[in-house]
Amino acid sequence: MRRVVLCIAVVASLAVAGGIAGAVRADDTPPPAATIPLGVTIGGIDVGGMTADDATTAVQQAFAQPLELLVAG
Repeated sequence: MRRVVLCIAVVASLAVAGGIAGAVRADDTPPPAATIPLGVTIGGIDVGGMTADDATTAVQQAFAQPLELLVAG
């Protein structure tokens, strides 16, 4: 009888441990990509291969340039 109880306890412990490990693994999200995939553009600015910080700087610099418009009239 004692052996049966021990066996059930071991099996139950393994089941709980497996359930916890499965839940942790299922919640494991992949880390964000270190760089933006090649071919991506933002407002005509090629940001492919850049980090998010580099892309932010490139886009901000591009759009910080004054745009001169000539209007006939």
